[in-house]
Amino acid sequence: RDLVTSKDQKVEMVMSKGATELKRVTVNVNDAPIPKYTLTANDYTVGEEHITGTYDKEGTKVVLYIDGKVAKNSVLDPETMTYKVAASNLVTSKDQKVEMVMSKGATELKRVTVNVLP
Repeated sequence: RDLVTSKDQKVEMVMSKGATELKRVTVNVNDAPIPKYTLTANDYTVGEEHITGTYDKEGTKVVLYIDGKVAKNSVLDPETMTYKVAASNLVTSKDQKVEMVMSKGATELKRVTVNVLP
């Protein structure tokens, strides 16, 4: 896995007996598939208490971002795979850029924009 790092590398498998090469074949290398994670955010009306949505089982945290900056961590419910974050004092205008970001440890898995209604 760590030896092949690009689909542009030439990768071959060689069969040998002792020091004698019996056969050599080229291996087709493809890009690794991009994982598809689930993260949703329900519409949010300014003044509502919480932003809510669903998250993927791979996620370990879901964080509210406002105008590109971390605002608050959400509370996760692993039984229902839902989250909620108190937002009434943070989201005050439909003109703010409001996003939910799901991560596993320090690695961002998915980011979605929250539809903010006046």
